[in-house]
Amino acid sequence: MKRLVLAAVTLALSPAPALAQDALVVRCGTVHLGDGRVLERGFLVVRDGRFVSVGPDLPADAQNLPVIDVRDKVVMPGLVAADTDLAGNVDADYQATPDVVALDGFDFERAQERALSGGVTTVYLSPGRNRLLPGQGSVVKLAGDDPARRVLAATNALRVTLGEASTNAPPLFEPTAAPSTDDPLLPARRQFPTARISQLAELRRIFREAQVAAQQGRDDVGPGADEHQYDPAPLLHVLRGELPLRARAGRADDVRRALQLAGALGTRLVLEDPAELDKVAALAARAGALVSFRIPLRLGQSNAGGENKLDLTPQVTSEAVLAAARMGITFALSPSHDDDLADLLMVAASTVRAGLTPEQALLSITTGAASVLGVQERVGLLAVGRDADFVVLSGQPMATGTLVEKTYVDGRVAFSRTAGSNLLAVRARKILTVDGPVLRDAVVLIEDGKIKAIGEGLTIPFGARVIETNGVVVPGFIDGYCHAGLSAVGGDGQVPRGALDHEITQAVEAQDKTLRGALAAGVTTVLVSGRDDGAVSGRAAALKTGARDRKSFIVKPMAALRFVHDALGPNALEPFDTLLERTQRYVESWQKYEKALAEGKEIEIAPEKPADDDPVTGVWEGDIENAQLPFPIGFNLNLRLVAGVVTGQVTVVMRGQERPPTDLESGSFKDGKLKLTFSMGMGGSLTLDATVENDNLEGTLGGGFLGGKLKAKRVSKEVPTDLSGDSASRKPRIDESLEPVRAWIEGKAVAIVRCNKAPAIAAMLEWATKNKVRVALHGAADAGKTPAVLGTTKPGVLLDPDFMVREPDGVVNRAKQLSDAGVDVALVSGATAGARFLPVHAAYAVRHGLEPEAALRAVTLNPATILGLQDRVGSLRVGKDADLVVFSGEPFELTSRIEAVICNGEVVVDNRTR
Repeated sequence: MKRLVLAAVTLALSPAPALAQDALVVRCGTVHLGDGRVLERGFLVVRDGRFVSVGPDLPADAQNLPVIDVRDKVVMPGLVAADTDLAGNVDADYQATPDVVALDGFDFERAQERALSGGVTTVYLSPGRNRLLPGQGSVVKLAGDDPARRVLAATNALRVTLGEASTNAPPLFEPTAAPSTDDPLLPARRQFPTARISQLAELRRIFREAQVAAQQGRDDVGPGADEHQYDPAPLLHVLRGELPLRARAGRADDVRRALQLAGALGTRLVLEDPAELDKVAALAARAGALVSFRIPLRLGQSNAGGENKLDLTPQVTSEAVLAAARMGITFALSPSHDDDLADLLMVAASTVRAGLTPEQALLSITTGAASVLGVQERVGLLAVGRDADFVVLSGQPMATGTLVEKTYVDGRVAFSRTAGSNLLAVRARKILTVDGPVLRDAVVLIEDGKIKAIGEGLTIPFGARVIETNGVVVPGFIDGYCHAGLSAVGGDGQVPRGALDHEITQAVEAQDKTLRGALAAGVTTVLVSGRDDGAVSGRAAALKTGARDRKSFIVKPMAALRFVHDALGPNALEPFDTLLERTQRYVESWQKYEKALAEGKEIEIAPEKPADDDPVTGVWEGDIENAQLPFPIGFNLNLRLVAGVVTGQVTVVMRGQERPPTDLESGSFKDGKLKLTFSMGMGGSLTLDATVENDNLEGTLGGGFLGGKLKAKRVSKEVPTDLSGDSASRKPRIDESLEPVRAWIEGKAVAIVRCNKAPAIAAMLEWATKNKVRVALHGAADAGKTPAVLGTTKPGVLLDPDFMVREPDGVVNRAKQLSDAGVDVALVSGATAGARFLPVHAAYAVRHGLEPEAALRAVTLNPATILGLQDRVGSLRVGKDADLVVFSGEPFELTSRIEAVICNGEVVVDNRTR
């Protein structure tokens, strides 16, 4: 054993060999240096297992080194556990074994992954615990290929035990090999001390005996046979002040005895688990004692104690720990069992609840613990020259949900946690939820594109990617009317006119540069439509500017219809009446069909032949002569005549492409005159007046740009299959020009009406109420002057960037006017590439008096509510789409930078590295 100890001491005192290891840089987020100082951003430079630079800036000579990027994480020193039983030493039979070294029982080959998973890199190894003088403790690292480098102190302190535990050593029976009269067989020898009062006297005797042995030149001391005697060298090291004394002293009087002994020996003292320190803290502080506490907390299991009310053994409590802190005593905290080393951070955090500050708790497991063990020049602090032992955390050290993600020893990964999560966490100084409270120092958790949790003090789970900002987080902005993505469609350099059968989602590409420009400005959702043209101006689709795929690109393919209405007079609303009536018939035909289908009435019907004297029924093919168009227009009819009423479908062929068939709205035949009314989705009905004679049809088509002279010939007298039989059992054709209107009257979409004049506004709102359809207004100029024109329902109003109006009395902010009147205002760009300026227009509204909260709603929740998208976007709530904008400051301060934009839970714009 002596040879082993000598070898260990030699290893510990030898210079640590250089590691064959490349240098590296650790780019950190928050850095806890270990002495109470915190860097908000920092760089650690490691060479040969030691720190050569620690600070907020990267040295010039380290610019080209490999980088470990943990800028979204928290970094701190490797944790130091100042008391463990990892050496596995059991109590010897003998009361005094000072030459026992705990290091001899430590298995360097055994993996210590559990402790490393908690960030523990350095530990104290205790010798036996229940003898008066059980031996010397050691300090080692829990990882590394070189055992010599892992040993920080082979002999760290000589341990003594004061209290009840060391008064129960067993009697010793030491028989001789050949008993004789001169060497008889003696009974078992009682060991002292047998009472606490004599412990100090016995220790003094042991140290005096070591002094005498040294004077006599003997290297074996102790009672009993030669083989049971011990080397007095450790005792002499203590007497010379070369080896500290570590005393287990639970009660206050035990602490006094320990202080008295250390004072008499002239050595540094570490008090181990002084449960009643609060009674003698001032005395310990004056003596310069250091303290190691084992916190009697078992996490995740039952905590023993208190079962026997006669057991008066004191237990470490918060009073003792707080007393050490109050008196400025350097102390260390450790768990009471080695199985709990993985939770050392949480054990330390539990003392914060009891009264310690977070800084004091952190010191107790870093620099403070290293000082207690006398290895502060190697570990416990992130500083130049120290060993590169550090820990990467998922959050702040004292946070309940924080886990160790990686543990480094000598600059090498000793533990790495495997993450199975796709969580993204955004932690910010302020979060504006829009429809909830303003959150400060809060977190948004995002998973699978949705907001999973949001709140102040929210725990960040392990494995989550973290975006941390000292700025402000808001919902992604919404542009409720723009043409982004449509610039490439118009061949004349203009955005195409809107049409009810215009599939916006087919015309816009997700990667269009105008959409990407809006995204860079924080606009994550846009309502795209063609330009307004005529009373019925087409459909609009809600799209995501930052979508990764087509499925997530489309929020709602038919979110709104665009109408224009500023006409006055008795027939001003006739186009809307006609459209509504036609759509209602269309809906009814589907309802009848679906009912018949549910009742099993749908049957296959053979083609019918009309009566010989039927001049109309059949298939007609012809052309329209239109002077306005440079190409011919094909015009085909499938007709059926029953009792003077004509039903059927119209198909137009333009440039060889056949448009979808359109059902007739009405039709009649009398005295050789055919009259048909239908719509091609161009904003109104068309009327055909024609004469039919001998399978020829000639007439005039009026009411739209297709108007002109029509000639057609009947090519078949058979009734088309889809026109024959019971109309209830016949499946209607899908009319793309009516599908968006159908969605509107069924409450699945909103009609946005560009309307400015007060009488037109009032008439449109009255009409919408009568027909039980939902409308919003675009413009509504007169409503700013007379809000009463909006009635009691006050529909939402979309405002273009020209909301600032110059009037004789000065400049009027119409956005503020309407907002103050209780109207849900949505600011829109009405532009293509200019959609990226929507947030600036909102800032302009704030500059001229609109409240910032109202401006934020005007580009988030208000347009979402108007468009019926509020269950997905517009505010930050659990379950909604994770669309966020991260600003460096307030969102409508133009000096605030956009740090990041998140769309559908993905970081799609990241300016933090610029």
